[in-house]
Amino acid sequence: MSPRRDEQVELGGDEHQLFRELQPQVLRLLRATLVTREQTLEDACGFAWMQFVVHQPARGYARAWLYVVARHEALRLIARDARMIFTGDAHASLAVEMADTLPSGDEPDARHRRAIEALEALAALPDRQRRLLSLKVAGFSYRELVAYDRSSYSAVNRHLARARAGIRAREGKE
Repeated sequence: MSPRRDEQVELGGDEHQLFRELQPQVLRLLRATLVTREQTLEDACGFAWMQFVVHQPARGYARAWLYVVARHEALRLIARDARMIFTGDAHASLAVEMADTLPSGDEPDARHRRAIEALEALAALPDRQRRLLSLKVAGFSYRELVAYDRSSYSAVNRHLARARAGIRAREGKE
């Protein structure tokens, strides 16, 4: 049972030494098992250490305990980040906002018009293709996309190819 907020947590006194010894090991384990941003792994470790101080698990199991808590937190953070990726409506509304930024009566220049068309083409894609293509354009590797999508390399590649073909087909119509 965890202590209430107003209760004092009785520390074991060795937390600083354990942190210096176990933090690099836990981070290394997380890097080996999860593909995500370094900041996400560090945030997950920070959360695990806060829980460690509060719950004071047996010291013989500290590394395993920290790893499991950090991994669960990292997976929670990864899922949260995945939900924050633009949806099609966001791309479409961004295209409308870009069109509205022009002073009235002005014709958009070619670059501005091209950006609006690209956002509209992206918004027209199915959700999975749009998410994967957005992440790929943002610089994510295939390995990261496979981990994010929880599918195979072939499935990710197939969705990206279909997304690119859909955008090319849309460009041909206009």
